[in-house]
Amino acid sequence: MIAQLTAPPSNGFEQHIMLAFYWLITTVISGWIGYRWGLRSQIEAKKLEVKDTIFPLIEKFIERATKEEFFGLWTDSRAELVDPAMRLKHLIRGGKQRLFLESWERFYNTTKDELHHPKPNDTTEKIQEMKRTIISRLEALKKSVQEI
Repeated sequence: MIAQLTAPPSNGFEQHIMLAFYWLITTVISGWIGYRWGLRSQIEAKKLEVKDTIFPLIEKFIERATKEEFFGLWTDSRAELVDPAMRLKHLIRGGKQRLFLESWERFYNTTKDELHHPKPNDTTEKIQEMKRTIISRLEALKKSVQEI
């Protein structure tokens, strides 16, 4: 027994209608896919742009902390990183956004008690603790940005 195929439309007009219908469906689907693909590539380009901005800043602040140049580090790091961080926050979704925001909050909410310009009565342990705190928070922020 041979499987029977559906019969083609009986006249030329029905064939043209079906051809137009298939063309319309194909055009809509390919247009939607092309739009989504273009939008996704634009988002990825913006992410890359922000990452190219934020990595050198983080490295600069890690280097300053390593050299124990704490004067202005707290205010400079927060002020310079807030704009690229907020742009990046809006470009990511889901678990990556949650991880990024957690590391950002830990970094941004560093208090002046945890990081300040060393006072004459600050011990070496206190200075080393400040150094470890800011470097660990900057490294965590850097790692979360790398995973995006």
